Amino acid sequence: MEGQAAKIRTGNRVLHIGTGWPGTAIGLYRKFGTPVTCVEKDPEVAEKSRQALAKLGLLGKDKLQVVCADGTTVNPENCSAVIISAMVPSEDKTTILRNMRHLATSETPVLILRTPQDRARSLFYQPLGNNLLTTAGINLLADTKSSVGNTDPLKSLVYRVNLMPAIQRGEDRLVIDARRSLIPLLN
Repeated sequence: MEGQAAKIRTGNRVLHIGTGWPGTAIGLYRKFGTPVTCVEKDPEVAEKSRQALAKLGLLGKDKLQVVCADGTTVNPENCSAVIISAMVPSEDKTTILRNMRHLATSETPVLILRTPQDRARSLFYQPLGNNLLTTAGINLLADTKSSVGNTDPLKSLVYRVNLMPAIQRGEDRLVIDARRSLIPLLN
């Protein structure tokens, strides 16, 4: 559903931050032939995911990759979509969104944000505040709530990250600084 909502196509590259078990990556690869780079902060979970993907024959540069890294430090350029898992803490989601805003170009990936469907579920999954979502320079393109109904604890929201307005000299410095500070995962 996320792939359809984000209009992911064969040959697109996806970055999935906070992967845990790479079920979404497997689904995207099998349905769309989409290479996915899975970013997992926990080294043990990352290694188990890597081993499982190797056993399934899905590990490889043009298939699925697992990188052990902090998702707030990775560069999302050269991706068509960035998925942020619901379990990623709100502060990290805010940092990732800020990074995407600093790097925004006409080729900026869509942002797929997994979020709880209601207040009770937000006790388990940290939502990103609505005020940030409405003022952060992003536009809602689609969501998966209508597809999953109320039986799924999460819905996915697909956003377009807007270019930062060129309001002052030094904007290029922000982009250059952002590129230097973030780990490039894709060539």
